[in-house]
Amino acid sequence: MGSFYCSMHFRTSKSDAVRRAAEGAVQRTAGRVLIAPLAEGWISAYPTEELVEPKWTGWIAEAADVQDAILFTVHDSDVLCYWYFREGKLADQFNSCPDYYGEAEEEELAAIGNPNSFSGLLDAMQRERLRELLNSRMVDGEYTGDGPEFDVEDDRLAEIAQLLGIPGALGSYDYLMAGESIEGGLPREEMIEVSSM
Repeated sequence: MGSFYCSMHFRTSKSDAVRRAAEGAVQRTAGRVLIAPLAEGWISAYPTEELVEPKWTGWIAEAADVQDAILFTVHDSDVLCYWYFREGKLADQFNSCPDYYGEAEEEELAAIGNPNSFSGLLDAMQRERLRELLNSRMVDGEYTGDGPEFDVEDDRLAEIAQLLGIPGALGSYDYLMAGESIEGGLPREEMIEVSSM
């Protein structure tokens, strides 16, 4: 069995604004979220499944007045998805295996990632590396594109997060609550839990 990750990342130093926005999202969904302290310019958050829908990352980003935000998910180490938001609006998305759950919808097939969306965060060489990382997807059981093939999507996520300077992307609420640590050294005991209770 592979890994299951879900993490939101907000490029801001406004911890209180992210926490207040997360409280609003939690009240609307009855979910929970762990919020890590600022690290390398990013505030990371680890939601329960009620907040995994991409719209909640955009909602929190908009409510907290955050320019850049991204949601990463990895399912069973087989599928990596991301949704990147600029000023609360979806700017880019990627799905490494759009037909994993059956016949793919048009939106899933179109989620090929656009490195130029990250021009405010990555220089030209970094965007080219991101293009390489995104230029392979599993479709109909075969890799497409000429990018690297990944045995586990955890590795692709780690490389993308490193490019963006995001610590702690390979984490989830459930793993943290079970006492597991996150790569990148974000300590659970320094995180704030936001819940509707």
